[in-house]
Amino acid sequence: MKSKSALKAGLTISLIMLFIVSGIVDTRAAGLTNHTADMTVNVVILSKRTENPQKVSLGLDSRVNYSVFDQSMDTPGAIKTYEPLNYADVVILDSYLPHLVNDTHYLLTKILEKEMGVILFGGHYDHEALNVFEEIMPAYFTINRKAQNDLIDNVFTGPIGLNDTAMDYFQDSVYNTTKEFTILDNQIQVQAIEEGALKDTQFIQSIAWQSCPLLKQRFSTFANKKGANTLVEVPDTKEPLIVVGNVKDFTTINKNIQVIYISTGLDVYKTEDGQDAEMNTAFKLWPYFNYFMYLSVFYCSNSFDNANLETYAQWPYSPIPHEREATIWMTFVAVLWVFNFALFFSLSRKKKADTNVPETRSDSEAETKPEEEPREENVQE
Repeated sequence: MKSKSALKAGLTISLIMLFIVSGIVDTRAAGLTNHTADMTVNVVILSKRTENPQKVSLGLDSRVNYSVFDQSMDTPGAIKTYEPLNYADVVILDSYLPHLVNDTHYLLTKILEKEMGVILFGGHYDHEALNVFEEIMPAYFTINRKAQNDLIDNVFTGPIGLNDTAMDYFQDSVYNTTKEFTILDNQIQVQAIEEGALKDTQFIQSIAWQSCPLLKQRFSTFANKKGANTLVEVPDTKEPLIVVGNVKDFTTINKNIQVIYISTGLDVYKTEDGQDAEMNTAFKLWPYFNYFMYLSVFYCSNSFDNANLETYAQWPYSPIPHEREATIWMTFVAVLWVFNFALFFSLSRKKKADTNVPETRSDSEAETKPEEEPREENVQE
């Protein structure tokens, strides 16, 4: 009876622990849900394709409302009547802008008017359309020609006395090798600027950039503009790969617009032999890419306090065990230990009780068992 009581007690304790901890976990989860339920962001994605990597990543998080304006929708004036643009917080340019310059100007005007955040991925844009947006981009795509000309005129042409023909030849040579919006194709590693102005943001604190795969196709980028900050660069050449800045800090436009420029785009394009290809497929498959997209859209939204950005461990859609799962698992292990101890204790008590019972034979066994005959001892005479 005692062994059964111990087993029942163990089971009861296990169940009580399970219910208590489950209640605590559900309460914490409910509190987290209530805390983040109103933290939503509305995003418009301009892309050549309806199904794009940015849409897939943002679709994981129910707090992100997105819509896609793809190439098939881009008829003259269509962007002007695109309803989601009226309530968008952030615009993502997935290597695409409206093909009519007038429509591109309208899009930029709308962004400035509503102070929408902008995330621009490098790729095969229409250059005339991209020129419209260059003013609010936080990076230089080519060498700053005016700065270089002033430097050459003040340092070389005047003091040294070089003639204009030689300097014109040099300048033309430099400019011809730094064409605007050039797509580079050499393989590169990436490195985060861990001690820069963005060191306290989740972009640095929560993303292990050293785990980023080797990347390749990208916009040729010369430098970040003054007032903007490079987040990720090529280690040996210091070529900016991701630049973050607020428009009011690096332009004369007094607008609170966060812009993130990502030179390593995910564009689809035709190769020289006519085959379909995608830029930097490994980038979108990187385990941190989905989290990077979450950070980017909320960081660029003026309606969101960046202090509330979740870490990689807190973000519910990161591929790691979270607090709820970890707590449930630890509770299960604890309950299993209690149950095993109760079972072991119960079986030990039962075994001990069985060994203390003396052996008895029934009367029938005693009657049927033949009497042993005395053995004769051999006596030597």
